[in-house]
Amino acid sequence: TVKVYYPVLELPVFSCAFIIGLVLKKFFDATTISRYICPQTTQRLSSSFTDMLVACGVASIKLGVIVKYALPLIVLIIAGVAIVWCITFFLGRRLAKTFWFERMIFAWGWWTGTMAMGIALLRIVDPKLSSKAMDDLPIAPIEILLITFVPILFVNGLGVWLLLVCLVLSLLILLLAWKMGWWITRS
Repeated sequence: TVKVYYPVLELPVFSCAFIIGLVLKKFFDATTISRYICPQTTQRLSSSFTDMLVACGVASIKLGVIVKYALPLIVLIIAGVAIVWCITFFLGRRLAKTFWFERMIFAWGWWTGTMAMGIALLRIVDPKLSSKAMDDLPIAPIEILLITFVPILFVNGLGVWLLLVCLVLSLLILLLAWKMGWWITRS
C-alpha cells in the first residue's frame, strides 16, 4: 500500500505488517479489547503463520543466484555465523539476566534468517513461551527499520556511513551496559 502513495519507496510487507501488529497490540492492551482475544488461539495462529512464512521464504530462494555468487555467499555466511555466535554466546550470556538461552536462540534465528525463524526456534526451546522472550519485541521496530532501510541506503551509496554509525552506537550501548552494571558475570 505504501507503493500506491509513494512509488519510489518499496517496503517489505512483513515489516509493515509487524509494525501494524505492534500498534494494534498496544491499542488492544490500552483498551478492554484484549480481554476478548484468546491467547491460545492467537498463539496457534501465529505459530502456523510463522511456519508458512519460513516455508515460503525458503521456497523463494533462486538457486541460480546462489550458484552464481557461491564464493561471496560462503564468505558472508562464515563471517556472519562467527559474528552472531560471538554476540549470542558471549554478549548474550552477559547481558540477559533471565532466560538468556531462550532470548538468545530467538535472536540467533532472527539474526541468521528472519524474525519468523527466530520465533520458530523459540517455540522449539520454549513451547509455552514461559521465558517471556517474545516480550523483548519492543526493540523490533528499530530492527525492522534497519532491515527495511539498510538495503536502500546501501544502494544509494550510504552503506559505509550507516555501518560506522551502527558500530559506534553498538559500542556506546556496550559501554553504557558495562558502566551501569548491567554486565553479568557467569561461570
